[in-house]
Amino acid sequence: MTATASGQRCAKPVSAKTAPDLRARIARHAELRTQSEARASDRARLVRILRAERFMGLDATTGSLLAAMAAAGVFRLGGTIVGTHAFRLYEAELGRRHDRRGATGIEGLRPLAALGVTAQALRHLNYLIADPIPAAVLYRSGVLVQIPRPERFAIHKLIVAERRSGRDRIKALKDLAQAALLIEALAQDRPDDLRDAHQDALSRGPKWRDPIAASVEKLPELAAFLP
Repeated sequence: MTATASGQRCAKPVSAKTAPDLRARIARHAELRTQSEARASDRARLVRILRAERFMGLDATTGSLLAAMAAAGVFRLGGTIVGTHAFRLYEAELGRRHDRRGATGIEGLRPLAALGVTAQALRHLNYLIADPIPAAVLYRSGVLVQIPRPERFAIHKLIVAERRSGRDRIKALKDLAQAALLIEALAQDRPDDLRDAHQDALSRGPKWRDPIAASVEKLPELAAFLP
């Protein structure tokens, strides 16, 4: 900005040197906006297809929360959904229907006063969220999020199910049911991925091997899929 004799301000003229850079930035902004609109259109089309196939959506409260997180860049920066809501999104990823009776609720939440939110403490988190995959949430025109790889989610469930005790045993049964559904599906569609995730967990020592073995003993039908 420059000042005139009357004290009024006027826009500083763009120099010949900066004009090309400014034009390039404007063009790049327009290109990014076009790409964003195209992705939104593709996402909405995908959501319509999934709804037509009767895949599960989310309730309004959870959907609006995930949409706000996505808009804030949480998932773009590496945030990953875990737990029941991640499990529900494997329907589309694996093309399989889940037992919907075990796919509701958010468990074990603890307050984080500094952030004004609640969170769930998880064991073996680094293993669970390594190399996450994208997923589309069926809320409005769709929300893009990240979830754990299904094979890691399944093995992780075998571990945490065995570590639950007392009144958490009901949740342990839910963990085992989710693990069994995913393992059976993965054994047919992605056996190599399942084998690699299983071997990775076993290689981490007895604190990993023992709970996996104990959970498999409770579900002997899984032994054939996890040699």
